[in-house]
Amino acid sequence: MTVQAGKLRHAVTFQKPVITNTNGEVTTVWTDKAKVNIAIMPQGGREAYRAKQVHANMTHLVQARYTRELEALTSVWRIKFGSRFLNIVAINNVDERNIEWLITCTEIV
Repeated sequence: MTVQAGKLRHAVTFQKPVITNTNGEVTTVWTDKAKVNIAIMPQGGREAYRAKQVHANMTHLVQARYTRELEALTSVWRIKFGSRFLNIVAINNVDERNIEWLITCTEIV
């Protein structure tokens, strides 16, 4: 499978969490690690009714080129897509060839 440039039309930012502990207060700050173009393919969604509230989420498959900036990519990172955030669930380095990533993400709606 090759990465077709025309499909990578969504400009996003990959972010990594930085956890700090100041005076016993733990805070998480997200730092930008890479700005890349990706393809986003919605896979499905669901809604659940819990504690008298509706909770909805969507699952997406993200395709990206393998780049040096993303070599350290793990499932604790997230993808910022405009005002939306995609939480990374699984990462697949296709055929372990360091050419293409297929990333499964969830989005809380």
